[in-house]
Amino acid sequence: MGHWLFPGRLRTWTHEQSAAWAAAHPDAQVRVAEVIGACDELAHVVADRYRETLLDAPGRAPRLPQRPAAGGRRVVVVGGGAVSTRRVPRLLDSGADVTLISPTVTPVLEALAADGRLAWERRGYAQGDVAGAWYVLAQTDDPRVNALIAAEAEEGRTFCVRADDATGGSAWTAITMNSDGVTVGVLGSRDPVRSRGVRDALLASVRSALSREAS
Repeated sequence: MGHWLFPGRLRTWTHEQSAAWAAAHPDAQVRVAEVIGACDELAHVVADRYRETLLDAPGRAPRLPQRPAAGGRRVVVVGGGAVSTRRVPRLLDSGADVTLISPTVTPVLEALAADGRLAWERRGYAQGDVAGAWYVLAQTDDPRVNALIAAEAEEGRTFCVRADDATGGSAWTAITMNSDGVTVGVLGSRDPVRSRGVRDALLASVRSALSREAS
């Protein structure tokens, strides 16, 4: 839903692609709406959905933690270090079709590849590796390589996370934690320290609410 609430790259890409399609189809009338922006009604919907996760209706099974809808989509991860070790299992849990590109990987990632849960290409990044990807993670230990990956993703209008420089990517990941089926995610202006602090405070509040509901 956030894609339609806030301006950003997706809005820019949508306008660019719509203009290009309209130019190629002069007989068609193309209209592109602006983002929704601040809206009290949508805020109430979000609050209601959050309350539902705290207390499920009688007789209804508890909700499972929600993750991005990556099911079956191609995700390219470049780099096989500690950051990828944390993030790749979450992508796999969401059903992503993960291709991992790295000369070496951690034992955890190697085991996932051996189990057939991801495709591991044992080499460095090459131009064209992210073509057709739905999502890209640039997580090597070389800023120059990460910049090349992000630039290729931007050219292909694919969201890309840079592990070494959040401002150099077109997307960034939330700091998350799960408590009793409730997943808390925080984006703190691309500042991980700030995000962790806010997440911990929110998590304490959620646990307190759950405790009161159970008592």
